[in-house]
Amino acid sequence: MANDTLRADSPESEVTLADIQGGFYRRQVLKSLMGLAEGRLTVVENGERLSFGREVAGEPLSATVEIRDPEAWKQMVIGGSVGVAEGYMDGLWHSDD
Repeated sequence: MANDTLRADSPESEVTLADIQGGFYRRQVLKSLMGLAEGRLTVVENGERLSFGREVAGEPLSATVEIRDPEAWKQMVIGGSVGVAEGYMDGLWHSDD
């Protein structure tokens, strides 16, 4: 997989960053997730599912994050780890994992 692609859950579907709809903040977060080397993170928003990273044999580390409000992206970029935590507390995103 090339560095400038995101792989959706179906293996035949690759999406470039240019194809991703959304604003600046969303694109920045998704771009940073492309560097995930181990483990798997699936981001779900408005029915769209994008998976990042890869599962490593013997270490089934994976999580799914549901974005409930687009404001979550801005909080993640501007607020860093504190913004991510505040966004979770405010219900902007959710994860059962």
